[in-house]
Amino acid sequence: MVSTNEISPVKASERFIILDALRGFALLGICMANFPEFSLYTFLSSEATASMPTAIADKITRYLLYFFVDGKFYTLFSLLFGIGFSIIIRNTERKGVNGFRIFYRRMGMLLLFGFLHLMFIWSGDILMLYALLGMLLPFFRRTSDKKLLGWAAFFLVLPIAVDGVCEMAHTNLALPFIRLQESYCAEYGINDANFAYCCTMRKTMGRCSNSSSKGLASGCRSSSSGTAISRCWDCFSSASTLADTTSMPIWKTERICW
Repeated sequence: MVSTNEISPVKASERFIILDALRGFALLGICMANFPEFSLYTFLSSEATASMPTAIADKITRYLLYFFVDGKFYTLFSLLFGIGFSIIIRNTERKGVNGFRIFYRRMGMLLLFGFLHLMFIWSGDILMLYALLGMLLPFFRRTSDKKLLGWAAFFLVLPIAVDGVCEMAHTNLALPFIRLQESYCAEYGINDANFAYCCTMRKTMGRCSNSSSKGLASGCRSSSSGTAISRCWDCFSSASTLADTTSMPIWKTERICW
């Protein structure tokens, strides 16, 4: 019996090129879907986007992203996820190793990575969901194709049914978590008046109207989302200086740029 410590990644000659190519294509699609947020374009006001010289091209590009990219790569990624699971189990069984232990270890690492990603980088993390649902895969390994289709239909309809019930019951399942967030914000004194906003989230496209310093506000003007990032960093530096010189926490300077 071979131990899990003796298992190494598959050799390049053993890899399926088509799967690697599809993974790269799926990652490209995810990057394209999230680029409007990463570039801060999504946070611009409608007046700001309309005033740009690329406004027409931006609208066309945005429509194309909605039509061809947004929500189109979940299926591909899920398919590759399942194929990867089957490959792990098949290769480990061939070597006489407990593949489920390796699989659950990987899901645990993915869950941890997703948690850190969610807490410190991006609130739209989906890795935790893949890890949690991935842990259910071994239970369906011996399920027939007909039953798998039935389960797939069930899981596709489930969120629609839940949303429908919530609408009819006038309830929100996320409300307890929202209340928890509000309680922590209240505990630490975080509110709309002192939360650090990015310049591009202001209606005047990077203009901090209620900052604690006119000089700080004047440094927050930007004519495009590209320069907005550097401008926001300048605003943050100015806000930090303001906080140091006034012995005031940085989150207490109103409407500063992040």
